[in-house]
Amino acid sequence: MAELVDVANGAPRSISHYMRVLGPGILGAAAAIGGSHLVASTQAGAIYGWQLVGLILLVNLLKYPFFQIGARYTMAADETLIQGYDRIGRGYLYLFTALNLFASVVSTAGVAMLCGSILGLFIGDSLNVTQLSMIVLAGSLAFLITGHYKTLDRVTKWIIVGLAVATITAVFIALNQGGVAPPDFVSPSPWNLASVGFLVALMGWMPAPIELSSWNSVWLRQKKKALGGALDYKDALVDFNVGYVTSTLLALAFVALGTLVLHGSGESLATSGIAFAHQLVNVYASVMGEWSRWLIALIAFLCMFSTTVTVLDGYSRALSECCVQLGQSQGSGPTGNGSRYTYPLMVVMGMVGALIIMFFKGALLAMLEFAMISAFVSALVFSWLNYRLMTLPQVPEQYRLGRGMKVLSWVGILFFAGFNLLFGYWYLFVK
Repeated sequence: MAELVDVANGAPRSISHYMRVLGPGILGAAAAIGGSHLVASTQAGAIYGWQLVGLILLVNLLKYPFFQIGARYTMAADETLIQGYDRIGRGYLYLFTALNLFASVVSTAGVAMLCGSILGLFIGDSLNVTQLSMIVLAGSLAFLITGHYKTLDRVTKWIIVGLAVATITAVFIALNQGGVAPPDFVSPSPWNLASVGFLVALMGWMPAPIELSSWNSVWLRQKKKALGGALDYKDALVDFNVGYVTSTLLALAFVALGTLVLHGSGESLATSGIAFAHQLVNVYASVMGEWSRWLIALIAFLCMFSTTVTVLDGYSRALSECCVQLGQSQGSGPTGNGSRYTYPLMVVMGMVGALIIMFFKGALLAMLEFAMISAFVSALVFSWLNYRLMTLPQVPEQYRLGRGMKVLSWVGILFFAGFNLLFGYWYLFVK
């Protein structure tokens, strides 16, 4: 532990150093940007204008401590969150495994369908959305199985940079042109019981489900191994913060695009995959000009492809850790090969995801909304679990949460609990 203490108080690092160690946090941003940003944030702006900007910022703030714990606990305790959950109680590890088994196939199917829909912009009508999604799943599996973590870690940074530059450029152009809503347009209010379902879905994947903090934990250990142990506590927190801030800013950018280009236009977001993909690219092209259509389509496809790859990699690695941990005595530390079942699980996830696509190919947004709502309901459980991890004896005192982070954590836990109660009332008596 002395090495970590020295590093945490050491001299500032160079930009080239951080470019080398950045990875897990950027992968987390890539996973977040897929469904929550391209779909939910755009919807929020298109329907309600600027009204939900404050809620999006609030949710990102309240989830921050629980996502940061993915990096903090891993570097402080030298084990993944999954091993930490097992220390709290074997029942929590079973719960985490069960929820992730469900979420893994639903999320894989949802992001693969959206990616396949964008791919259809290039291929045309010769293939349907099911066939396009199968191509995406097969390509993602081939990419991961042959290229492994290093390729994913390297290319994701540049995909995120490309999407960020294109999106922020489009926002500034749209701001200069002004919104399309007529002066007398009255925005619908999101602050009523009828909107609770949409708000819960928006917050569930904003910026991502809290259980995805376990991905950061697993990737962080993988990155540390790839760098020969040259990744330290300070590096891990900087990497996480860069990814988290990037995903938050892009969430606001997509809300802005939805507000400036769709809000008040009389055009509603399509519910089918290919129609939504066309609409998404049209949003950019209408702001930046026709010259940008294929460039934006390519960037959007690469973004969704990286999301699909990241989701397959993250869930399979986390579930592999669960399988290995469940085969050991409760509370045991990192032993054996935690990635032993990664690739078999990856293939199974792809196959089950393909089956889901075959049966629900016409309900892309409904599928994503279901996954988002499930993520918010489970946020209460995982926020408490992550907070509890930082009190374990495996975490030295200097790495535990400070007073401000503790207060923010409890505000977040109470917020999730309150909104879950409100959602339960809405689902039973209002929906």
